[in-house]
Amino acid sequence: MIRVVLLHGNGDSHGTDNWFPYIKSALDDQGVECIAPDLPDNVLARKKYWFPYFTDVLKLSPSDIIIGHSSGALAIFKYAEDHKIGASILIGTYHTDLGYEDEKTSGYFDTPWDWEKIKANQKWTAIFASTDDPYIPVAEPQFIRDKLGSEYFEFTDQGHLRNFVFAVPHDFVVTNKIDKAADTRVVDFSSHSFVDVMYYPKRVPADAAKLHAHEKILDIGPFSSAFVAGAVQLSNTVVWNGTMGVTETPSIEGPIGPFAHGTETLIEAITGEMGHKPFSVVGGGDTVGYIESRGIMDHFNHVSTGGGASLELMSGHKLPGVEALMDKK
Repeated sequence: MIRVVLLHGNGDSHGTDNWFPYIKSALDDQGVECIAPDLPDNVLARKKYWFPYFTDVLKLSPSDIIIGHSSGALAIFKYAEDHKIGASILIGTYHTDLGYEDEKTSGYFDTPWDWEKIKANQKWTAIFASTDDPYIPVAEPQFIRDKLGSEYFEFTDQGHLRNFVFAVPHDFVVTNKIDKAADTRVVDFSSHSFVDVMYYPKRVPADAAKLHAHEKILDIGPFSSAFVAGAVQLSNTVVWNGTMGVTETPSIEGPIGPFAHGTETLIEAITGEMGHKPFSVVGGGDTVGYIESRGIMDHFNHVSTGGGASLELMSGHKLPGVEALMDKK
């Protein structure tokens, strides 16, 4: 079973700081075990105290997904040199002591980094960084990205990513099979607003917040769709890669498939139907295929079939094909 472990940084940090409570609450609502412990030695975050705690108290395992912020991110990928974990999300991370005395005595920089072992001891890594981080030059996470081949997300205005927001869906459209005639229902893990309305005046059944073993999640629900749409309406630029659900399934009636309503809500938010129209960049074969089938390609500012490649390029990765063309005289 997957467990998510949140690791705070140094400087008298705690497991209730920043965005940790939001992540823990959202995952708890979905039945995913998530812990955000107050780590020992939380002022200096020294390796000699943290690593035994990871092993003996937290009992980190190969199925755990670790989300670390600042020193917590640094610690977990150093720990992965000699221990298997499931995966890691590194937020505001670094790989040198940055010239700080506290970092020099932390123990993480006493030996060279073994990047191959760190990469081999987990299934994947993802990095979140910001160019205006007041403590960590962006070259630090970029270096780690290149060494680990991580998914990489770089911002320009998030500082040390203390108030960074993860949008975790709270409700889903589920069914027994991928079929246009299959019965669907909404499973509402936390908000309960939609199912309260749907069942009123009857009592909401317990399984309205539970996913059965035979069911498949095929779209985000109406509450989550509204949350994403609201975030888009507050943005001036939107980069969109990937539909919200299984949009390939046709509808018995009308142009919108049974598992495409979340994607349609997102489209309405991006294309100005809700008021504000942000600058939009759309990428990815499935995404482009869907908006092309809807005849709305011209509603977006830039459309590319390169989904993952577009994100790689925007995050600073070099693409072999582009590099080859740049070498041409």
